[in-house]
Amino acid sequence: MKVTYDPNEGSGAATGRLSYCWADGAVTGNIVARDYEAIEAHGPAAGTSGQGTHDSTHRSRRLAAGFSISRSYAIWISTQVILHFLVITALFEGLFLSQHFIDMFSDHADEVGSLTDALVLVLLTAPEVHFALPVALLTAVYFVVLRCRERRELIVFAGAGLGIRQFSILALLWGVTALLASLLITGIVLPHTRFAFRSDLFAFRNEALAAGGSSGHFYLFPRYTVFKWPTSATGTSSLFIYQTRENDIDRAISVDNATVAKSTGGDALDLRFGDVVVLDIASPQPQADAARSGNANSPGGCSGCSQTDDKMVRLKNYEQAFDLDQLSHLEPRGIEPREWSTMELLGILPPPSASIASKALRKELADRLVRALLAFTAPFLGLWAIGWTTRLTQGFVLPVTCAMVLAIDVVGLIVARALAVSGMPLALAGIGGIFAVILAVALWQIGALQLTLVKPALSKT
Repeated sequence: MKVTYDPNEGSGAATGRLSYCWADGAVTGNIVARDYEAIEAHGPAAGTSGQGTHDSTHRSRRLAAGFSISRSYAIWISTQVILHFLVITALFEGLFLSQHFIDMFSDHADEVGSLTDALVLVLLTAPEVHFALPVALLTAVYFVVLRCRERRELIVFAGAGLGIRQFSILALLWGVTALLASLLITGIVLPHTRFAFRSDLFAFRNEALAAGGSSGHFYLFPRYTVFKWPTSATGTSSLFIYQTRENDIDRAISVDNATVAKSTGGDALDLRFGDVVVLDIASPQPQADAARSGNANSPGGCSGCSQTDDKMVRLKNYEQAFDLDQLSHLEPRGIEPREWSTMELLGILPPPSASIASKALRKELADRLVRALLAFTAPFLGLWAIGWTTRLTQGFVLPVTCAMVLAIDVVGLIVARALAVSGMPLALAGIGGIFAVILAVALWQIGALQLTLVKPALSKT
């Protein structure tokens, strides 16, 4: 900061012109010589003559006493943090989605009909990377503030009487923003995208079935397991179907010539099977039941089973219109706590389902709170890491701090889930206590390392 004062300038005997250069440019203004204490950090005409203006200036200084960094500089450094955060998050997102895109074809190859369907499903899983928000924010704060330190900007602030407390206030603002973003993603966006993923996967699966399905894959249904053999040279398809039934007699079906087409009468499938072999297989009975029935003969290698007669039926042709809803049914949103919004977990909105145990709901709510508070403390941990960054430690301070964040995440989730079993008040008290201690230690370290935080530690003098 450069300050010059010319007593011969100004509009009065007791006035002069004060010129000072700040981080956001040169600003000049007329002031009363006796009212130097009323100068604003970057006001063009602060403290002009007049008792009303003088009183309002003092009130403004009292309001701004907690945060004295110019607004333009705060906006500039916050913009840099946001840009770095977005870039780092995009890297995490890209790595996650690329791997998930590969898994989508391997795990759901029989349910994804096209590349467009796979892309839609992958994009619906994008909010799952919310667990990377604390690490991304910590890294962004670390790089931006470290660059400010190495460019000696923090020394300028220290020379103007501004300590690291101003950056702690900025870190508080960044942490509150990250906390709200985490609660928004985990509490509103994720529950609905998880249900949308399940709903779209169900729709794509039905489309694939209506098109005849993919060869060489298993299809799993509540009571059926179907395997489609690769299509033969003649263009016919073969199926193997295993059906579980309630009468303890399962059924194995072999189809040599199968065609599947979507019915014109609605959401159903027209099944046409040729050369069908149906084999009823009785479930094994315990040896005690066999002894009571008087049958002491048991198959070889199975001491606890009794001999039963299997029934085989051969059919030449078989046709049936099969409703897709009989094969698999799309459950409504809320069959698991991960699909509940935070408002629904808290009871503010009506619950989407009444079949979920309250213990599971409390665990899900505790998990979301842990992730949000971890995002809140991430900027302070970033400032803490800068205080430990010197020429000797610059290679491992950031990785160690990121590892510490991951460790806090794991420990916090374990403690939160254990306390949530006993009740939500106890879980809230435990989670709040853990993060209060973490925040207190971080602020203590920031104050203890204030000199290292201000002076350049990597640049050559």
